[in-house]
Amino acid sequence: MADDPFAGSILKIKRAYRHMQELDECVKTFLKSDFCLIQVDEDPVTGHHVLRFSVTKTIPDDIPLAIGDTIHNLRSALDILICSILTFAGGNIASSNFPMHETRENLADALEKGEIKRVRPDLVGFILDTIKPYKSGNFGIWALNKLDILDKHRLVIPVFAVTRLSGISARDDNNNTYTNLTVTVGPAGNINLIRTGARMHITNYGQPAIAIMFDKGHPFEGEPVIPTLHKLAKLTTELIEAFRAVAT
Repeated sequence: MADDPFAGSILKIKRAYRHMQELDECVKTFLKSDFCLIQVDEDPVTGHHVLRFSVTKTIPDDIPLAIGDTIHNLRSALDILICSILTFAGGNIASSNFPMHETRENLADALEKGEIKRVRPDLVGFILDTIKPYKSGNFGIWALNKLDILDKHRLVIPVFAVTRLSGISARDDNNNTYTNLTVTVGPAGNINLIRTGARMHITNYGQPAIAIMFDKGHPFEGEPVIPTLHKLAKLTTELIEAFRAVAT
């Protein structure tokens, strides 16, 4: 590992995948428990159906901890990457980390004044124009950094929501019956039942499909947590490989 400036970063990414596996197992266990209350209300005027969903149990601590550990390992992989490259070039890593900034202008200014410019000036343009670690350039990497900062101050606690009901049974006012329906549930809980021209009445609510998502105020607000973390791991891996191609 001492001869490979990228080995430490790869180890961090592997560790991140282990935390994601732990997260997946924790979520599956929680979803199998009696953790929520689901009620479907029918509007007596419009006949529309609205799902009321609430989590009745405390989310296990291991879920936000595994999310935070995944995020931190991916972010650390990038810091280790830059510090390793600088070390191999004889640079000073005392105050060096992977450059992340709000704007391209901020990034350009930091690179111009930093250690990367002094010992690996050939990487300045690559970082600025190819990697683009700023909000409007490479949102995923920028958001990873924001999540890591957030997790240092408070736990990244996700939210749960019903996205689909499967196995629904219903009848309409014309006495038509419908069985084994699968319907989607909108953000406000609106159930998208088929339209028959007559008012529908749900007789069996079926089984809910539960999504675990980033809460409001997070960079990936409303996005599914586990798929997003996998995308960030893939993005981080691709970034490291891009550096390998130009920095060795």
